[in-house]
Amino acid sequence: MAKELIIVTRDNPDLLESLRQEFSGQPDVQVLVDRRTGDRRPPNGATAPERRRAEQRTLQEAELLQTMAFFRVAAAAAGDAFIEVKRMGPPTPQQVSGRVFTWTAALNQYPPKPWRELFGDTKDRSIDHSPDKVRFYQTVLIFDSDEDKVPNWVHFIDGWIRSANERYMKRLDTERRLREEEEALSRDPKGRLKAAADRFKNL
Repeated sequence: MAKELIIVTRDNPDLLESLRQEFSGQPDVQVLVDRRTGDRRPPNGATAPERRRAEQRTLQEAELLQTMAFFRVAAAAAGDAFIEVKRMGPPTPQQVSGRVFTWTAALNQYPPKPWRELFGDTKDRSIDHSPDKVRFYQTVLIFDSDEDKVPNWVHFIDGWIRSANERYMKRLDTERRLREEEEALSRDPKGRLKAAADRFKNL
């Protein structure tokens, strides 16, 4: 089962084939073609995960398809397994204005939208350090800070990432269990009716 998806725009078959060859030996990575044209919904033959991917596509992901012709996303966005989001290196300064630098830190993936919402939903913050001030673009996070506050920013960011990972995995586990319960309830309705009747036949 793939743990990471690479979605490629449908009008770039050369890139699609190149990425499929590049990741052919990695079973955890699946390269797929984007099935949506504009705002059109997926075709009737699309699977449920494909429909969820289309419905949950964020504006930023659509922009990535336009500018980069592909984007990477955890397969959790398609209802599959989830790879924990991790910071892959130290913050790197990109721009400076006065005392304030714009910093970027690489991530192992572009976090799905529900994960990003959990990242920002926390009381673990201060006046100077808030998840609302962190931006995500492709596989990097971005924040602004003077040099003296960078260690504190990294401390907070790592904590927000850990918390979002834990809560997101719990959410996925709850959703999985609910799906399993619904599937179990949908099986053998006649048998369930008989069992219910037998249970209370002496009342």
